[in-house]
Amino acid sequence: MSTKIRMIAIDLDHTTLTDDHRLLPEVVEAVRSARRSGIHVVPATARSPQGLHVISDLGITGPVVCFNGAWTGTLTSSIATGEALSHPLESEDVVNVVAAAEKLGLNPCWYTSECMYTLHHGALVDRETRSTGVTAEVVGLNEIIGHEVLKVLLLESSGCSADSLVDQFKSLSFVYSGKALVEVISKGVSKKMALARVAEKFGLDFSEVAMVGDSENDIEAIQWAGLGIAMGNAVPSVMAVADMTVGTNEDAGLAQAFSHIALYNETAITRIRSKR
Repeated sequence: MSTKIRMIAIDLDHTTLTDDHRLLPEVVEAVRSARRSGIHVVPATARSPQGLHVISDLGITGPVVCFNGAWTGTLTSSIATGEALSHPLESEDVVNVVAAAEKLGLNPCWYTSECMYTLHHGALVDRETRSTGVTAEVVGLNEIIGHEVLKVLLLESSGCSADSLVDQFKSLSFVYSGKALVEVISKGVSKKMALARVAEKFGLDFSEVAMVGDSENDIEAIQWAGLGIAMGNAVPSVMAVADMTVGTNEDAGLAQAFSHIALYNETAITRIRSKR
């Protein structure tokens, strides 16, 4: 079995992108160079398909994982299209989580593959719009029924925690995708699960996959991948499970990660010989 990395999964916010959602030139060149060499580069993000326009300069086409693994589709230019595989939440669960989160002051919003919805505009919705460029539609709880909701997003603040919801809704997954951001998705759904399926479609073993990320929602994928890389700005729990740590997203750490992967591939034959 080959020990070369043939697929690189990349988180977007605070990994590929700077804190103000820019692509550094070094990152653009690193990704484009990897793709020219035949490596599959697969975005794996908590963002919706509509939020991928920020990476259009990377020139990535092919599989893309959105909503922390709840939606997998195909990226063409900056638009995610094609026959998608999705893992929606039950409508009743969405209604109950949103209602409970609203009472706790967690400013919930929820996503289908095409839209973002909220009960009212607030700090979280404004933050999401600034970050992704996606504008929320204000609706009532009753309008959730009949929609294929893929993710509920909550914003914790001083005195407002999602901990009680975790205990109340044990059939759902609650994961942190950033500081104070809590994602609610279907149980068993994760970036790891979606990326494993993408790798299988490419005919690749997990040992041929690298994953680069910074937040708790990246941990399972980093542990699963043959080479797990933490950003220098990653939370401690991510650094603890990664094989290596690179620079921060503000210092083009992702470009450093791609350089390490290139070196890793160059020494693959040496590693194989040393095991004999």
